[in-house]
Amino acid sequence: MEDSARRPLTSRASHESHGVQLDVFFWDLEFAQAPVIARASGDERAATAFVRLRHLASGVEGWGEGCVDPYYGEIVESVAAVAPTLIAAAATATPAFGAKDHGALSRAAEEGIGRGADLLLSASRSMDAALAHNGAAKAAIESAMHDLLSRAAGVSLTRWFGVDAPQTPTDFTLWIDAPERMAARAAAIQAGEIGYSALKLKVGLGGEEELLRSVRNAYRGPLRLDANCGWTLQRAMELLPFMERYGVELVEQPFPAGRLDEVSAFASVTEIPIVADEDCVVLDDIERVAGTYDGVNLKVVKIGGLGPLLRGLRRAEALGLRRMFGCMTETRLGIAGCAAISGATEFADLDGPIDLLNDPWEGLHLSREARWTHAPSAIGSGVTIDPGVAGFERS
Repeated sequence: MEDSARRPLTSRASHESHGVQLDVFFWDLEFAQAPVIARASGDERAATAFVRLRHLASGVEGWGEGCVDPYYGEIVESVAAVAPTLIAAAATATPAFGAKDHGALSRAAEEGIGRGADLLLSASRSMDAALAHNGAAKAAIESAMHDLLSRAAGVSLTRWFGVDAPQTPTDFTLWIDAPERMAARAAAIQAGEIGYSALKLKVGLGGEEELLRSVRNAYRGPLRLDANCGWTLQRAMELLPFMERYGVELVEQPFPAGRLDEVSAFASVTEIPIVADEDCVVLDDIERVAGTYDGVNLKVVKIGGLGPLLRGLRRAEALGLRRMFGCMTETRLGIAGCAAISGATEFADLDGPIDLLNDPWEGLHLSREARWTHAPSAIGSGVTIDPGVAGFERS
């Protein structure tokens, strides 16, 4: 654990509602390499919000993370601002939170084992009715509710959700940099001990031809490209021969959101799957992009929680779409919940914590097969905060 992880959590906001104590904490993120993408200005604050829920009658706690992205209209301060409204709506819709003591909470929670996503369906709907958008805030609260209820039931989140398939191994993201530096990092990944499922190259600012040549010379595995809205249709067509020559596995969000006609034109001339990210934010977007895109990249902080995400993956599968499960730059707290249901997806992009220098969470580890693992005895999310981090009272 880096020394920088031992500073305090900051900007606590507290609220009590329907027998639940809610606390929101902010955490500024520090990276080994700056996460540069095509659509970002580069001056955004890299920060995340942690939500703690404590069931007052029993003392059982749950934690969730809302890793904000200003592109979707959220900052950590907005998470704190809307959290009281959202927890009031969610707790009102969740009968288990009315339990009078630990035993009653445990009995109520045990009824949800294996069907956690369905158990909190009413909570998600109530939050959506109370407030539009704010996916990261909803994700933090909904994930904390799952963590609390699964801990009350004494089971892991994996068992809580009932996802029986093995975890899907994650890829590894290379942020935009000079082609030679990205190729050097690709070579290090190739020589490393962890067998990532693919390399995901952030692109969209030019120089992709040289980048593909350099990285392919250094790395033998699958390559995925993510332009983050950075290309025009003409540019994508220019790059298509290079993508096909160097074995690109998929292309993510090549054009700015809303340009479905350009996506259709590009998809018509290549067999490489085209995956929606910025064009697929909420559940209803899945149907909207089906028939134009080949797949969707669903993220917990866009769609508003682990339950909506699992339902979205199942909906995408029913529509015949390729399914990617992505992340922002979450810490191990956010990724722990995602890992619990990653077996429901085809492509996993859950590498958020790998480049973090100051991740304050412990208990989640990356295997040689690039799967996130917990201790066999873990319950709930299986992660705990580093005891050197100050800023909140431990129960």
